[in-house]
Amino acid sequence: MNNFFLLGRTVCTALLVFTLLLSCKKSTTPMDDDALEIVIEGIYYADNAPIQITVKNGMISEIERPAELGQGNNYLVAPGLIDHQVNGYLSHSFVGGDLDAAGLKEVTEGFWKKGITTYLPTLTTQTDEVLLKSFENIAQLLEDDEHLAQSIPGFHLEGTFYFS
Repeated sequence: MNNFFLLGRTVCTALLVFTLLLSCKKSTTPMDDDALEIVIEGIYYADNAPIQITVKNGMISEIERPAELGQGNNYLVAPGLIDHQVNGYLSHSFVGGDLDAAGLKEVTEGFWKKGITTYLPTLTTQTDEVLLKSFENIAQLLEDDEHLAQSIPGFHLEGTFYFS
C-alpha cells in the first residue's frame, strides 16, 4: 500500500489534502463514472522532481512524473511515517481492553493528521490475563474495521517477562 505524507508552505492545506487522501475507503469494486477522484501534485522527496498522484475510490490508481507543476502546488510528497511504539495517544490506552472502536478511530485518524500512516500499539508489562484481554480487544476492533487495520500491522510487546 502506498501512503504519502504531504508538507507544504500552508501546513493546514497540506494536512487537509493528506487527510482527504487517507480518509477515502479502499474500494474493491470497478470504477464507475461517479467515482471519487483526487489528484495531488507536488515535489517528490527523493529526487525533488514533480510528481502527480491520482487516487480513485481511495486507491492510488496512477503516478505520473510531469515536467512542471501547476501554480501553487509546492507540496513535498513522501512516504507516510511509521511509529513502532505507541503506548497511547489522545488520552487512549491500548492496555486493559477498555479501548472501543471510536477511541481506536480517534487515535488512528489523529496520527494520519500528523503524517503517521502506520503504527504499532504498545502493550506494556501486565498480567497474562490483562495482556490477552488487550490483544483480543484490539484484534477484534481491527477485524471490524479494515480501513483502520491498514494502519496497524501488528503490536509492540514490552516488558521484562520475556527475559525469564
